[in-house]
Amino acid sequence: MLLLNNNFMNRNILFKTLIDILFIMHCLGFAALIFLLPFGVVGINMPDTVVSDWSFMHWLSLIIGVLAYVCFLIALFYLRKTARFILNNNFFTERIIKSLRKSGQYFLSVSVLTIIMFLAFWLAKLSTGTFTLVYNVNIITTLLLAIVGLFFIIQSDVLLSAKVYKEENELTI
Repeated sequence: MLLLNNNFMNRNILFKTLIDILFIMHCLGFAALIFLLPFGVVGINMPDTVVSDWSFMHWLSLIIGVLAYVCFLIALFYLRKTARFILNNNFFTERIIKSLRKSGQYFLSVSVLTIIMFLAFWLAKLSTGTFTLVYNVNIITTLLLAIVGLFFIIQSDVLLSAKVYKEENELTI
């Protein structure tokens, strides 16, 4: 029993640590993007065109991309809160349920924003007479984020149900 409990704790610590590392790396990346992009030190995944020559689609891509990135950071923030509660063995609290749900909602928002961006670019290409269907990792990652977001929302519902059953069970004793 002690070995099982120790292994459980190690997984929780690893889970929290990995989320913290991912969050910090993305915060540093976002800060670098904001502060270093104007100086040309870092670049973004856009065609090599001067900013003054950007079309509406370039600006739309930048705005949606930044919005999706901010949503991703917020989702990671709520996931960090969830991991902290798990580390403290607070599974059936309102705080973990809300944090897990918020994290799922933001991950789902990232997915929806990215799909909108993909559709906008596909429609822009289609309007020029170019029709291509591309299978790449970005689409798979977007679908994975949607699945993860929905999973977190479902898990928050399961935890809420378990919390209600636990409270009802404690009242009957």
